[in-house]
Amino acid sequence: MKLKKLSDDKTILEILESQSPKECMEELGFYVWRQALNVEVLSELKKLALVHSELSGIRKHDGVRQPHAFRKAPFIIKLFEDGKIKELMNSFYGHEDWFITNHADLHTGALGNWHKDDGMSYGNGGYFEEPAYHVDNPGVFKIAAYFQDHNKFYDGLTIIPRSHRTKKIMAGGQLYIDSQKGDVLFFDPRLSHTGQRYAFPDAISSSAEDIIKTNKIPSDILGKDLKTPDRLDAIEKFQNINGVRSTVFFTVAENGHYSEVFAINNMKRQLQELEDGCSPYLCATQLEQLSSMGIKTIDNEDFFKKTFS
Repeated sequence: MKLKKLSDDKTILEILESQSPKECMEELGFYVWRQALNVEVLSELKKLALVHSELSGIRKHDGVRQPHAFRKAPFIIKLFEDGKIKELMNSFYGHEDWFITNHADLHTGALGNWHKDDGMSYGNGGYFEEPAYHVDNPGVFKIAAYFQDHNKFYDGLTIIPRSHRTKKIMAGGQLYIDSQKGDVLFFDPRLSHTGQRYAFPDAISSSAEDIIKTNKIPSDILGKDLKTPDRLDAIEKFQNINGVRSTVFFTVAENGHYSEVFAINNMKRQLQELEDGCSPYLCATQLEQLSSMGIKTIDNEDFFKKTFS
């Protein structure tokens, strides 16, 4: 992992190497399982995601985001096919009664900025309905599966370890996750994080530096906030060199006060974004597919059915 402005980098890496995923999640707010997913499946999903982004989704931040993706882009369900995510979550939770909350975002090509996924920026106490930074284990967590490598440029996920215990977004040193296709990035929704921030991000490897030199990329666009039309030109340059990125983020939870409140409000926000009267539930065929893979969904949870009756 590439560390930026992080004074205790050795401590962070030692914790990741020596403690369990659950201990890391409580202390740091994140964990990474390396090479856990089938890369051939991820390559297939990326092809489908790129086609899907031309047909559906919300155009935002110079890219496309598809909310409610398990329903709207059901091909991503194939992520669960080999049982690896189920195995990881069974081990993390210590039981098999966890479920997906039906919240899923499929991102294609979008730039990011620093934020938390707890909804506090929307007011009214966010998805937890209160500033829940005192809670050790909220029971609800995010999974990110990137469909390509992110170990050449700063175009993947950057986080701020331990920021899940404070309302401040910029609450410490930044850690870039130099992920490869197949890694599972797992984090607390209260954790401060960002995706690719700049239209043409800085290099983090010698091979990327060579790419920049070979393509004569001007230094004044590297890792810079740019305005239109310069930003769009830089995005095109980067995508021509490095391809269009695609990623899926989704939410898992176990029963509990905080996780249930979060899941309900998170879904309300997702439906609000869609503005098409979409059901919060998955379709019967999608439920059957997930069930055949041993994946439980929020559709069968009483607290969810009481809210979305």
